[in-house]
Amino acid sequence: MNRQRKPSVLLVSVDALKPEFVLEQQRLGVNLPTMTRYFLENGMVTRKGVKSVFPTFTYPCHQSIITGTRPATHGIVNNGMFDPTGKHLGAWHWFANRKVKTLWQAAKEGGYCSASVAFPTSVGAKGDYIAPEFWWDGSELDSIFIDMVSCPQGLISEMEADIGRYAGGLDLSDGGDAQRGAAALWMLQNKLAP
Repeated sequence: MNRQRKPSVLLVSVDALKPEFVLEQQRLGVNLPTMTRYFLENGMVTRKGVKSVFPTFTYPCHQSIITGTRPATHGIVNNGMFDPTGKHLGAWHWFANRKVKTLWQAAKEGGYCSASVAFPTSVGAKGDYIAPEFWWDGSELDSIFIDMVSCPQGLISEMEADIGRYAGGLDLSDGGDAQRGAAALWMLQNKLAP
């Protein structure tokens, strides 16, 4: 039986990065050598960006990326949940939508293995390896919760044994970004490498 190897796809989202900062670096006086090497020279980018909502918010935009639908369809129209009475204590739309199919689900149906690290709106996503973005108070309780809702359960504990604390979203410092990068590399090497 001759099986053709399916191409791999790596989706990288850089929140708030406008396409022109990658595509028009010289004109804007920007130098992004890593982005240039991996995405312009050796990959693909969406030259027109993603159409979503205005004003732009991270969570509706990312849900549009992962579903291919607009916020009116997938239902996530803001970062935070509409909660005028404060009942949900400032909760955000951490959860994957239940209205439309996601890329994780489509990948699985197509015979692909899917994974994500710190992708907004990924709690409860139906993928093979999901280290969701979630935070509450920035303490070790975040790691415990994330581990319970990761797919499979225990993924975060396994990861943290190798790389240290998983930065699930609250830490927006350079160190938090570096730790999310370490988590993505761990996922590639330990769960997705052939």
